[in-house]
Amino acid sequence: AASQKRNRKDLFKMIYAAHSMAIVLLLSALLGMLFGLVFDAMRFAREPVTVKMTGKYARIFSAFSFLLTFVFDLFFFSFCGIALSIFLFYTNDGIFRLSSVALTIIGFCIYRMTLGKFIYALLKFVEKIFKKIVIFSVKAIAFPIKSVYNILVKVSEHISGTKNGSRQK
Repeated sequence: AASQKRNRKDLFKMIYAAHSMAIVLLLSALLGMLFGLVFDAMRFAREPVTVKMTGKYARIFSAFSFLLTFVFDLFFFSFCGIALSIFLFYTNDGIFRLSSVALTIIGFCIYRMTLGKFIYALLKFVEKIFKKIVIFSVKAIAFPIKSVYNILVKVSEHISGTKNGSRQK
């Protein structure tokens, strides 16, 4: 009876261990998807600066673009390494398991192939709408200022009798 009770306890521990390992692996895949989201956000943030340029300053701009991409990538991989280390420390009691790292990479790849394309397209769409709103707002603010300026210039010209800084005959 005692050995049967011990066997049940061992079975329970094995089931619990397998269950907790499955949860850790699922969380690893979700962490990889979070890394994909961070990657898309950083790619979106640096994209306006890293466009191709031609002309006199193309070589300097290209070097700056390369340097900026390098810094962003360095920051991204440092963030991922630290976040993965903290994740493994808290979920696996500090035990480094290759399966967790592999599923994090798989989660990142799954995100990039599926949801990442949609999220990035959505970010581009929001950017396009935001640019239109900003342009409309600037024009709405600039129009009255420009109108008042033109009126003041005409009044000034009429009072002084000059047009564009020269006296009229």
